[in-house]
Amino acid sequence: QLEQKALSVGSDPDGGYLVTSAMSEYIARTIKEVSPMRHLARVETVSTDSLEIVQDHEDFGAGWTTETASVSDTTTPQFGRVSIDVHELYAQPKATQKLIDDSAVNIEQWLSEKIAEIFSSLENTAFIGGDGIGKPRGILTYTAGTSWGEIEQIDSGTDGAVTADSL
Repeated sequence: QLEQKALSVGSDPDGGYLVTSAMSEYIARTIKEVSPMRHLARVETVSTDSLEIVQDHEDFGAGWTTETASVSDTTTPQFGRVSIDVHELYAQPKATQKLIDDSAVNIEQWLSEKIAEIFSSLENTAFIGGDGIGKPRGILTYTAGTSWGEIEQIDSGTDGAVTADSL
């Protein structure tokens, strides 16, 4: 009698509207706190199956002149478009309503934290080495180089190890 639960997932006006967004926000907030990649990468909200980014990827010409010297037109930078496919990460653990209502442990919070941990782990792995098939493509799977669209990779000088000196 001390605690009464009147909200219900089965009825939208009684709380069903709130369940998904509340848990989703909690999971997203927890992932941001525990994921090292979320501190390096930006998260974008999209409503399509890809994120389209328009960017300029070239420099334009410039030069030195004097007050009375003639100048000529310089080159103009070009634009490029990058498309990043969106992939869905999911978890669907099950808990009975009785367990949620009567457990001595906050089952919803526990499940949310566990989901956040596994999501963080999967995201971090994909960010580095994902193959792009049904998941994001990782930064180590791109062609090494220094041109636009390539990821620069610098050899550590030591096979299989990074040392303070190689950094």
